[in-house]
Amino acid sequence: MPQDIRFQRPEQKQIQRPSLAPKLLDNTKKVIIWLVILIILALIISFFVNKIRNVDTANQYLLSDGWQAVFLNNDQTYFGKITTINDEVVVLESVYYLQDQKDLQAGPQPKEGELALVKLGSEVHGPNNLMIIPKTSITFIENLKDTSAIVRAIEKNN
Repeated sequence: MPQDIRFQRPEQKQIQRPSLAPKLLDNTKKVIIWLVILIILALIISFFVNKIRNVDTANQYLLSDGWQAVFLNNDQTYFGKITTINDEVVVLESVYYLQDQKDLQAGPQPKEGELALVKLGSEVHGPNNLMIIPKTSITFIENLKDTSAIVRAIEKNN
C-alpha cells in the first residue's frame, strides 16, 4: 500500500499592499476644501464688485452741476445738489424743502395748498445747509430740469 506522503506548504504571508483608497480620499477631501474656499472667495469678490458698480451706476446718472430732488420714505422731499453718494449715505448740499404757507405766517391765512420754498438753515436749531441722508431712507432721486419751477425759485433766492 502506498504511503501517503504529505507535504506541508510553507505558510504564505499575505503581502500587504498599500491601499490607494485612503490616499484618494485624502486628495478628494483636499480638492473639495479648495473648491469651497475658491467659491467663497469668488462670492466675496463679486459682492464687493457689485457694490462698487452700483455706486458708480448711480453716480453716472446724477447731473454734477444740476439740482436733484430727493424723495424720502417719510414723504418728505428735499431739493439740492448731491455732492457725495456711496454705499451708505447721500450728501445733499444747498438744501431746500417745501413748507405749507399756513405754517409760516401768523397773519391772514393763505389759500389752501400754498407752499413756500424754504432754505435749510433758517430753522430754530440752526442747521448747516447740508444733509447726510442714509440710503435706507431714500425712496428715489430725480434730476431737475433748469426750467423747473423749483430750480427757478432756488436760483431767484440765490
